[in-house]
Amino acid sequence: FGFASVIVGVTFYILGKFKLGRIVYFFPTHALVGCIGGIGVFIAKTGVEVTIDTTFSVHAVVSNMHLLGVAFLFEALLRVLEQVTKDKEGKPK
Repeated sequence: FGFASVIVGVTFYILGKFKLGRIVYFFPTHALVGCIGGIGVFIAKTGVEVTIDTTFSVHAVVSNMHLLGVAFLFEALLRVLEQVTKDKEGKPK
């Protein structure tokens, strides 16, 4: 996984260095969105596995809900604080 990240980073650097960013437009938008969505699901699944310290399954998630509850509570608190600290235009105070 780490090696793949390095390869992607080097590839994007080379594309940017040689001004080849427009090559992305040759790929269908739906394919790119699907790949990015798949990466998001993988990251979320891995995050849950790390939090509960076991492989992902419904039983493991339910039995370790006390660990996930802390993460969900912290996320909810951050969302509330984000909304409270915005002005009327949506910018931070």
